[in-house]
Amino acid sequence: MNKKIKRAQVQKCISDHEALKNSLIAGRNAAEKYRNEIKASSDSLIEEELIRILSGIPVEELNRNKNGFRIKSLKDSGYRTIADIAFVSAVEISAIYGFHFSGIQSQKLLNCLVTDVWNL
Repeated sequence: MNKKIKRAQVQKCISDHEALKNSLIAGRNAAEKYRNEIKASSDSLIEEELIRILSGIPVEELNRNKNGFRIKSLKDSGYRTIADIAFVSAVEISAIYGFHFSGIQSQKLLNCLVTDVWNL
């Protein structure tokens, strides 16, 4: 009843196993690649939508609750909407007349953006 297995059959089985293993590894790598591409695409879409929304909000909204920001200085420097200042560094903002960007003021601006503007 013992059936002898030929060397060629064993080699074919090993070869098939390696091919299947490589196929599974390629599938896992493809899944990771596509996951990263989807994340990058969705992040890009979110950023575009954020900019679109913020482009419709004038900088005057920063002072809606009398937060003490110098809106005229911002406007004189070319910042017209929240989108214009959303991705500007603290150093660039501090170069504007009337904005001495201490840690407290940067936190105040951040809090203003998050709490006031998002609750329009």
